[in-house]
Amino acid sequence: DHPYPDPAWLFDLGAALLHRLGGIPALTVGKAIVVGLAFGLAFLVCRRRGAGPAATALTLALAAWVVLPRMVERPHVFSFLGEAAMLWLLVVQARRPRAAALAVPLVALWANLHAGAFLGPMILGLAACGAWLDRRCSATVAPAVPVAAMLAASAALLATPVGFGIVDYLGAHVGLQAIHPVDEFRPPDVQSDAA
Repeated sequence: DHPYPDPAWLFDLGAALLHRLGGIPALTVGKAIVVGLAFGLAFLVCRRRGAGPAATALTLALAAWVVLPRMVERPHVFSFLGEAAMLWLLVVQARRPRAAALAVPLVALWANLHAGAFLGPMILGLAACGAWLDRRCSATVAPAVPVAAMLAASAALLATPVGFGIVDYLGAHVGLQAIHPVDEFRPPDVQSDAA
């Protein structure tokens, strides 16, 4: 009676295959690989942007500690990886503007793994704002590059079997807390989220 448009079908398929191959341990190893890749890419982004190795390692260790409760075998771990990949793409496109075109397949793949892919176009939009404010186009990409990538990546969000249903899916999460309390969507508090 109530259709559930789940854009994370690719995660579901991958998790089912991993489980068939090796049960829960295989899922845990798969999750560890995805999280490791996300933090590895984040480390590279920080280093490429000029952060020192010790500061980068300490910052990412603190970030890992804060998000530790979210490092579970669920689709959102691919959003950690998608965010890091998008930031890496921004580093690459600073030297090779055509690399921005990779945002489209990245967001399309990400959207089929987790609906958090809407963050991809947002990151590109924020990069465009930063480039516009910076106005030092010799050091950064001209704002038109991330704007074009943002628009194309926004369209790539629809490249899932649910199409525009991804918008409904994301919209349903806005009022979800009022219907059914979900720990992920509650506001942080000192008792449960001291870090």
